Amino acid sequence: MTTRSSPRASAEARLEELSREDVDPHRSTVLAYDMIQADDLPSVAPQNVLWARHQHIFAGMSWQENKERYYQFVYYLNVDERGLDYLLKNDFVAKIALFGWGRHTDRLSSDARPLTHGEIAAEVRRYAAYRVNFSAANAANPTLSYAVINNEADGDLTNLDKWYERDEGEVIGKYTLYRLTLKSE
Repeated sequence: MTTRSSPRASAEARLEELSREDVDPHRSTVLAYDMIQADDLPSVAPQNVLWARHQHIFAGMSWQENKERYYQFVYYLNVDERGLDYLLKNDFVAKIALFGWGRHTDRLSSDARPLTHGEIAAEVRRYAAYRVNFSAANAANPTLSYAVINNEADGDLTNLDKWYERDEGEVIGKYTLYRLTLKSE
């Protein structure tokens, strides 16, 4: 494992450097386990992110694709159905990701409607089916090129490792940046 310790070293700067080696860096996808970092990455590095809180406003991103990417994001975080149920009841980001901005608070929509227990249960069932049926086709769409892990947080890479090979990684400050290769079936 390589360690970069210069005062200006950051995972974002390293991704920018790596983009210069890539024929089309905009086709590379980063899985950032840190949600705040994922939200910031598009403004500092050319690779796209698997999912970020404000991704639904990106040009060309349909609501269904945003939702699918959120499912992938929480799948790779190893969130199970109980975890998603908890998130949908307690975390505004999950509510926004799966139901839109107007569903978690009346401050963002004059037509706001709180989520019902039935809506949450139905979404958890859809995610459960998604997890059970996750396949190589899901893992390849989009194909992940990099993963950035916050070393100060608990990061369970079990689901990522089912589908991708990680290189030895580079420790950059509090993050480890891995290059990923999709495993063949």
